[in-house]
Amino acid sequence: MSNSEEKDNEIKPGNEDNESSTVELKYYYSREKRLSHASPEVRAMNENSKPTKKGLLFSLLGSKSNVLLFGCVIIICFFIFVFSRMHSRNPDFTLGGNVLVLAMLYEDTVPILSIVKRAPEMGEVYLGPVDIVVRVAGSSEEEDTGFWHRVNFSPMNEQFFLISIPYTGDDFYVSFTAGNEQKSIRLR
Repeated sequence: MSNSEEKDNEIKPGNEDNESSTVELKYYYSREKRLSHASPEVRAMNENSKPTKKGLLFSLLGSKSNVLLFGCVIIICFFIFVFSRMHSRNPDFTLGGNVLVLAMLYEDTVPILSIVKRAPEMGEVYLGPVDIVVRVAGSSEEEDTGFWHRVNFSPMNEQFFLISIPYTGDDFYVSFTAGNEQKSIRLR
């Protein structure tokens, strides 16, 4: 073979007529083979169907462990709510539309009744004198007539009262009378 014949047999770029230019490549990766061994979830993901949107409820209750965890969170929140309501250190209640927050403070051994009155932003509230009677828990009305005190609710949004109690102890009944409304509460 001469030099000119070798040049004619060379593969030239762009020459599609040359049979030796079409070389088949061997692929070692087969998608079909990989998907045949895959789980049904993986096959479903690789299909051309639209993915289903899973909402918040499915993510919370999608498996047994998620249901158990969600249930535990709900139960713990319920117990926190119940115990915080049952063991409130400063009981609050409404009297004449005003919210009263009570607490017993102690200066040395002298108990002091702390009353915070908060008026709501809207609505009618009682304004005027409020009679307060403090009794020691465990005593009857015949033995102890109680300690009487009077405060006046004014139109201010918040009022603060401190009343020194002439009794010793840490368990008291406090009664409030505002107009025709009367409420009693036990403070410890």
